[in-house]
Amino acid sequence: MSAALHLAETGGPQALTVEAVARQAGVGKQTIYRWWPSRLDLLIEVYDAYAPPLQDLDSKRPLKAVLQTLFQTYRDGPAGELLAALIALSRSDTDAHDKFKTQFVGPRQDALANYLVKTGETRREAAPATAGLVVAMIWHALLSNPERLNAAYAERICALVQTHIPPLASSPQDYTIQEGYRRGLAGALIALHMNYYGAVWDFGRNFETLVTRDFGLLLDKYDPQCDQLIRAENRHGDIVGTLVVEASGHPQDVARIRFFVLASCAQGQGLGQAMLAQALETCRQRGQNKLFLTTFKGLDAARTLYERAGFTLTQEFDDDDWGEGSQEVRYDLDLEHHT
Repeated sequence: MSAALHLAETGGPQALTVEAVARQAGVGKQTIYRWWPSRLDLLIEVYDAYAPPLQDLDSKRPLKAVLQTLFQTYRDGPAGELLAALIALSRSDTDAHDKFKTQFVGPRQDALANYLVKTGETRREAAPATAGLVVAMIWHALLSNPERLNAAYAERICALVQTHIPPLASSPQDYTIQEGYRRGLAGALIALHMNYYGAVWDFGRNFETLVTRDFGLLLDKYDPQCDQLIRAENRHGDIVGTLVVEASGHPQDVARIRFFVLASCAQGQGLGQAMLAQALETCRQRGQNKLFLTTFKGLDAARTLYERAGFTLTQEFDDDDWGEGSQEVRYDLDLEHHT
């Protein structure tokens, strides 16, 4: 094994043959074959020496953290090249293909599916499809453009899992509502917007630029005495929802609701209603009775939430400020005359 690891680190997968290992270890080829019946078996065991074992995944670690660790392993050592070589070798003949599926792919995909169920990322019946999606995205990037295997790609995989495969049923007790700035809030807020509006509404660069610019300007002048930064976090501490009340720059009794978004996995739990209720109560206590927000047509769930809270549609705009083919609308609420 020491000889095999040395060859993998110095020469890569192409140097890792039964003959080369035998030569490096100073033994005959038959000795190597007693340990590894084929080159595929050899590559699998060497790959396992570098890659984190999926069977031992800690269910308290979120998927994003697991993926980032795996991607780091691919960047810092031969594991990524070894996996690519394994995939190529599995196509060489039927026996290699069957062994690759049963000894390599199957156990790892089953372990990943089990982990995803334990973490609450998905339901048990959807776990095999979820694991298959994760593996497919990793392998596609590894074989086509390994540079994509970074933190942003890990977030993209998590977003697709949450958007397209229903998560395990959760309850409001699985989330907490926090207030104030914390490190990473800006990045999480932008990612939440793009994960939802990008995947569901096909919004792109124009929308992301606007969100990034406007939240940056707001954060620069943020005053906790009159503004509010509200966020929802899951049990891992990940930010799954944001809501901002901007009062700085407005008349004393006026405030604007902005950047209100929830991850798909956190929707349907009454979490958005609780966040909005908390924001409105703080506004009432501060004498910020004239509230407004802007959104766009087509967000029916959001519209229902606003109307239940007392907001009424007051204006429809013709200009498309977001540059995404949407129609912006405005809602207003007078807290002083609303109970």
